Amino acid sequence: MENSRGEAVTAAMFQTIREALAEQKQNTISVDDVTAMIAGQIGQLAPMDGEAADLFQKLAKKMIEQFT
Repeated sequence: MENSRGEAVTAAMFQTIREALAEQKQNTISVDDVTAMIAGQIGQLAPMDGEAADLFQKLAKKMIEQFT
């Protein structure tokens, strides 16, 4: 039961990110924009202070850049 709830929350988080990115299609989206959106969504599930959010964004940016 808990796994289903987690999956639903994750799906909703990614849908929110997708919608935000779709709204930005006219503008160039940077890796920093994407990582800020991800950190914001994660922060809703597990609140982070400024330092933790910054570290999370740096980690996410490093992971994304490995694939580009």
